[in-house]
Amino acid sequence: MSLLAELKRRNVIRMAGLYLVGAWLLTQVASTVFPAFDVSVWALRALIIVLVIGFVPSLIFAWVFELTPQGLKRDAEVKPEESIAPQTARRLDRMIIVVLICALVYFGVDKFVLAPRRDAVVPAQTQQATKAAGAQTVPAIADKSIAVLPLTNLGGDDKDSYLGDGISEEVLNALSKLPGLKVSGRASSFQFRGRDIDAAKVGRDLNVRNLLSGTVQRADEMLRITVELIDTASGVQQWSQKYDRPFKNLFVLEDEISEAVTKALAIQLGAAAGQPLVGVGTANPQAHDLYLRARQLSYRSDEASMIEAVKLFNQVIAEDSNYAAAWAGLAYTYVFLADAYRAPIDVLSSMKAAAEKSVTLAPDLAEGHAYLGYALLAYERDFPAAMRELDKALALNPGSADAHFFHALVPLVVTQNAAAALAEFEAAEKIDPYNPFDPFSAMWAGTALGDEALTIRKAKRVLEIDPGFWYTTDPLVYAYGSFGRWQDCIDRSVARGQADNGPDFKAAVCYAHAGNAARAREILDQLETAARTRYVDHSTLAEVHMALGDTDRAIAALEHAFHDRSQPLLLLWYLPEFKPLHDDPRYRALTDRIYASQRPAAKP
Repeated sequence: MSLLAELKRRNVIRMAGLYLVGAWLLTQVASTVFPAFDVSVWALRALIIVLVIGFVPSLIFAWVFELTPQGLKRDAEVKPEESIAPQTARRLDRMIIVVLICALVYFGVDKFVLAPRRDAVVPAQTQQATKAAGAQTVPAIADKSIAVLPLTNLGGDDKDSYLGDGISEEVLNALSKLPGLKVSGRASSFQFRGRDIDAAKVGRDLNVRNLLSGTVQRADEMLRITVELIDTASGVQQWSQKYDRPFKNLFVLEDEISEAVTKALAIQLGAAAGQPLVGVGTANPQAHDLYLRARQLSYRSDEASMIEAVKLFNQVIAEDSNYAAAWAGLAYTYVFLADAYRAPIDVLSSMKAAAEKSVTLAPDLAEGHAYLGYALLAYERDFPAAMRELDKALALNPGSADAHFFHALVPLVVTQNAAAALAEFEAAEKIDPYNPFDPFSAMWAGTALGDEALTIRKAKRVLEIDPGFWYTTDPLVYAYGSFGRWQDCIDRSVARGQADNGPDFKAAVCYAHAGNAARAREILDQLETAARTRYVDHSTLAEVHMALGDTDRAIAALEHAFHDRSQPLLLLWYLPEFKPLHDDPRYRALTDRIYASQRPAAKP
């Protein structure tokens, strides 16, 4: 008997047909039902995988066994006269016909009933969403866009999370320099941690088409890194690779990963072709390890973490004084210590020296130019030099959210072009949509433009990202207080409660204008008492004095802030509270000193 005849006799061919039709029908039904119950897309993929795997075993089962009146028996044990294979064949034929009819019914219902309803619902939902968003359109997702998530540490020790964060950040920084690729910023990408990440959600939230994620495990001086590139629209894995490398070769490994991503996404490297995307910052593995630890701490907002980061960066520099990224990291940490926890005058020399050293060692490192530009603008008040550095940072890396953020201060502070500043802040926000400082700073531009709706919308966005956000004041307290909504400001302050950083100066302003001078003075007293033991920006005290009608004390506080090199002094020109001072000779003399670098040099 031929093989084909034997397959027919044992009903293997019929079993194959029944299995395929049934599997197709089951998959179609699942693809319709699962989304209705918010079942993860992985469940449908798992079902398909199980059905594919089960196909061959079902055929083997049909070949080996036969159904008899006494139950299942091995085919070899069934005598020809006892076989009921023909009856079984007819039953299978009827089952195939029934399943085919069900498939046709499902196809008809889906095409002529469900599909028109879906087509009608989608435009309606789109219209409603557009109205809810204030008629704003959602930008199309570019194919050449990516989010680099922090590698998950498989060691199980949270204190080693710096390794996955650091590796991912260095790959992210390398990719962000490529002109043909949009890279989501660090703050946004690092919102998504862990192994159970919904790629489609990341794609929607960050407006990216691709996702790079993976794991890292360290054993002494060896690293095992597994990375994968996923299409967020389809969930399909485009590329994956496992690397086993010594830690001392980490820079080379990061370059391999970055290059593999560019090839997978068909990115044109242009001038970068043939050059490593990740440069070897240091040949000292100990310095690199310390740098990754310090970098993670520098991103935290508490004072203790920043102080520890400064210590670690100095240890890195002691290991390798030519490590440009470490100097830049040190400057970055001082930037965020200033005004928040330290008088800028106390850290300015260290901040500027670190940034200058970074620029000297690595002229093409955008971060060094950005931090030097900020130090020159905010604290040295050397605006021409600051503009050169910030222009250079943006030219070196237009894909950097930090470069856009710091560059936005040029039109806001120097040329006093709030619309241009807003455009830059929003460019940074587009790259890094989960960084609360971008919409918070856009509130400054909104206030300068007199756009109340914009300022409040940005404040609410800050609190969506970080409900506990605080930078000298609460975002909504600032927004309401800047537009004379005194009671809304007070209500928000009461609801928020006192932050760990102390009382809210803007709430005191609102209390003063609402007629509760006693409460305003109580908050002012708390701030002045705190100023005896820790840094308090005196420009905020000046604003409270203005609200209370005490011009002399306001001027004295502004002079104190000038001595401290307070950055908020550069925002005086648009703050509503100080407008009554604009014609005061003392105020005009102060602003002349602030903007002295813009005046032409006196002739000898």
